[in-house]
Amino acid sequence: MGKKSNVALDNMFTQQQYIDILYNLSLSTIKWKNLPDTCCPLYLEKCLFYEGKAIFFYDDILGFLNMKFTMGGGFDIYKEPIIRYAFADNDFRVELDKHNSVIIYNNLAKTNSIILIRNYAQKLALIDRIIDTNINVQKTPFIVEAEQNERATIDALFKKYDGNSPLIVTNKGFKQDSIKIMNIDTPFKANELYELKTKIWNEALTYLGISNISYEKNERLITDEVLRGQGGVVAMRQSRMLARQMAANNINEMYNLNVEVEFTEDYNFNGGERTIE
Repeated sequence: MGKKSNVALDNMFTQQQYIDILYNLSLSTIKWKNLPDTCCPLYLEKCLFYEGKAIFFYDDILGFLNMKFTMGGGFDIYKEPIIRYAFADNDFRVELDKHNSVIIYNNLAKTNSIILIRNYAQKLALIDRIIDTNINVQKTPFIVEAEQNERATIDALFKKYDGNSPLIVTNKGFKQDSIKIMNIDTPFKANELYELKTKIWNEALTYLGISNISYEKNERLITDEVLRGQGGVVAMRQSRMLARQMAANNINEMYNLNVEVEFTEDYNFNGGERTIE
């Protein structure tokens, strides 16, 4: 298998950057309260992001734990797995069932976040690379026709041009008439591409339930207009939170605990009015 080109590596690096950013945003928006000290809320959210599910249970030696799990054989009438195998990367493994464990889902659809986040990251990275290309060609690209013996001289001249040199010196015998230059004008599209990027970025934030302001060209939005445009944000946030709250309720009922979960942001939506926390 051949080595990946620098362009391909740049694309992969940019895409991974966006995955990491959105991953961090996802982790930072959920706050678990009153989990036992033996639990790890950060690891819980990591499992939900990548796996779409996690499991909470009590171990006689380690205490309360939250871990990844696989589904065993058999489902109840609501298609919940009866047998569950909790496991960790250190080879810890235990068989559980619906009577001694609680499944926590990432959202009401019981899906992970990484698949869609990777899709958004790929689109954002592609637009970034196109913006870079469009900005780069604004230096005015040229197609140059010259004699073979002039090629080295032309290469040297354009290296100085590409380096923004204020003064380009040629050899005394340089013949300008022997060179034909075709100018290729490329329209500047970076602004339009950035607008598209902003819309896709906002779509990703909406999917995570994070409030954002839709891009409106030549228009100022007042607070009420912004709030009315947050319907998708609220719905997606509810999907994530209801799944976690149902799990917290089941944990509290099964183990007599007081686990809570909340969405953390600088403001919430309350009756159509913006409320600062």
